[in-house]
Amino acid sequence: VARMRYHTPPNKQRVAVIGGGWSGLQCMARLHELGVRDVKGFERYDGWGGTWHPALRYHSLQIHGPMWVTSFKDFPYSKNQDV
Repeated sequence: VARMRYHTPPNKQRVAVIGGGWSGLQCMARLHELGVRDVKGFERYDGWGGTWHPALRYHSLQIHGPMWVTSFKDFPYSKNQDV
């Protein structure tokens, strides 16, 4: 069994994540799972969510997969049908 070796332990890392969309949120969640606690996220809009943000919403848009696929365990997709 391979064992991960860190040059610097995860709890001593400082990480900046640019963008608060789908990829940025996934990246921050994974870093947290790995033990990195000092993570700063930067987003140009006033809130997180990328295409979920009201400023980026496309009304009447349909996607090729179910909406529950675009949610996280601790951040479920909104039940609001207007989203």
